[in-house]
Amino acid sequence: MHLTLTHKLMLAIKESKIKPLVVNTSFPDLTNPALAKIALAPTCGIGNADLMLPGVRREVARKLNVPARNVAMYLIAHHSHVVQFMILGKPGSPYYLKILIGDTDVTKQFNLDELIRLGLKDMLPGRHCHPLVASSVVKNIWHLLFDTGELSFAPSPNGEIGGYPIRMSSKGVEIVLPQAISMEEARKINADAQKKDGVEKIEADGTIVFTDEAHSLMKNVMGYDCKRVKIEECETRYKELLAKYAELKKKYGIA
Repeated sequence: MHLTLTHKLMLAIKESKIKPLVVNTSFPDLTNPALAKIALAPTCGIGNADLMLPGVRREVARKLNVPARNVAMYLIAHHSHVVQFMILGKPGSPYYLKILIGDTDVTKQFNLDELIRLGLKDMLPGRHCHPLVASSVVKNIWHLLFDTGELSFAPSPNGEIGGYPIRMSSKGVEIVLPQAISMEEARKINADAQKKDGVEKIEADGTIVFTDEAHSLMKNVMGYDCKRVKIEECETRYKELLAKYAELKKKYGIA
């Protein structure tokens, strides 16, 4: 469903012959890298792992008694990490987080799993977290529109899988990694975490291949048999999926 909307938008932009910066709100951790395979990637996404950072910054500022604006964070994380922390209270896959106060690395002063758990403790699921999501949208548009170049975070900058620390300006986004981690290592973190969202891989033409577990679950629970989906098939597939959801709701008497 998310892929169909974003695909059509990027096709329209391509036909328009203009080259705007595009902030995608529709599951960017997956839609952006899939579209990147066919040269239609948005500039970046919003939300997802970005939702962990405000609470983490607050907790660090409280513990160290410093202004929150002085807390700089380099996070490499996927959408699936937010779900893991919110549901399980701990990560189910690796992530990377480095915390600085000015030029001082304070990362080792914290249990990072506990820090993120505390940072998310007030975040409610579903529509209740929409104001926080909206603030992520506004932040990213602000940085791009006003050419700030400030250190920030966004999912899928330039079509990458998962989220990265970045600098944003009117020229677009630039991934900014600490010296302690390479781009190859960062990509592996997010590619592995993607499997926790049910996606095994994205092929060279943008085809999305689901994990055996996700495929089996959707087939057994909903009767939806889809191991892989091509980008050009996504509209037909989402209509089929929507019908399967309607059948499931009817089966269990959900209005």
